[in-house]
Amino acid sequence: MPRRLYAMNKYFGLLLLSLFLMSLAQASEEADIFKVSGLAVLGMTYSTEKNADFSSGIDHPNGAGSTRLYDFWGDSRLMVQLDGTLTPTFSTMLQLTAEHRYNNSFVPHVTEAALRWQIAPNAGLRIGRQPFLTFLVPDDTVAWVRPTTEIYQTGLLNLYDGAELSVKHQFGGALLTAQGYVGAVQYPIPGDLDIRLNNLRGLNLLAKFGDTTLRASHIRGRLTMHSPGLDQAFALLRTMPGGNGLADYYQVQAAPTQHTSLAYCYNSPAGYFLAEWSQFTTGESIVADSTQGHLTAGYHLGKFTPFVTLAGKQADKVTHHQNPILNALFANRKIGQKSAVIGTRWNFAPQTNFKMQYDYVINSAGSMGTLGNQQPTFLPGGHYRLISAALEHDF
Repeated sequence: MPRRLYAMNKYFGLLLLSLFLMSLAQASEEADIFKVSGLAVLGMTYSTEKNADFSSGIDHPNGAGSTRLYDFWGDSRLMVQLDGTLTPTFSTMLQLTAEHRYNNSFVPHVTEAALRWQIAPNAGLRIGRQPFLTFLVPDDTVAWVRPTTEIYQTGLLNLYDGAELSVKHQFGGALLTAQGYVGAVQYPIPGDLDIRLNNLRGLNLLAKFGDTTLRASHIRGRLTMHSPGLDQAFALLRTMPGGNGLADYYQVQAAPTQHTSLAYCYNSPAGYFLAEWSQFTTGESIVADSTQGHLTAGYHLGKFTPFVTLAGKQADKVTHHQNPILNALFANRKIGQKSAVIGTRWNFAPQTNFKMQYDYVINSAGSMGTLGNQQPTFLPGGHYRLISAALEHDF
């Protein structure tokens, strides 16, 4: 990381921490302006694919399948959020999450930290670390054990550091919201992978009327990615005739990256229907381009909410090249898969529920899908099944 950028990030973080501590100090005098909330999840996943691992996060080093028969790590987490009110127009929030990460630990890390300024009744500004506004992220109504991996693991759109301006307007019976944001993403996995999305800018449009919500999102940025294996492959490519030009063309160095998504949700007391579509592109880099989507429907039956999901992802780039090194790198572009999911949620106690689902996943020909930690005996393509459960408690 450039020294200047590191210093900016360090002082930016200290500023946010100072503001948050100020809110804690004021909260000690006025407890009613300080709020603590959180979520505790104990999950379990079983996979019939024994030659690779299924995991619910791109930085999980292992999961259910090859590493362990039953995985209690991938979907388990503890999240604590602190909200403090500084003034009627300024507030802060900090969210810490302990979950399975790249180093096989559950050390808490900052998943949200922001200063919020209510500029006007219909306009607000957030500065700090915050989630992308990419998808119609489902609230507690949706009964998944985990969001469908075909679409919610697309790209690297998880958290970003930056600023978001939000403006709301009531138009007839519809509430319209426009959210514009700028920033950057840093996603380092020490010794393995370093991903950065710079010059990030995005626009999110939301319309809500009655039980219906519509969302459209578009993001642009410059993607850079390094790993020991990837850097070695490109270094070897440069030693070959014409290799410098090929490396410059395909290397993931400030690659123009875009992500577009559309979503529709109908959520009523009887049940819900959710449909999402997205497309991810990175120019001519070796990173896979893809189009993906899902349809999900659920029905409320007392304390139970059964649901069904159909999801799919297809690769949108060529996967072959006459150069053997590039041809090997292009194999990672084969990420197509589709799945059918059925499950239910049982709200058996206040703020506590039990979820269970069954996934049938089919990888496209030659594709590893979202599976990782592939063993020598693993065969791309094919299909496998997942059985997952989760006990959740909000506090």
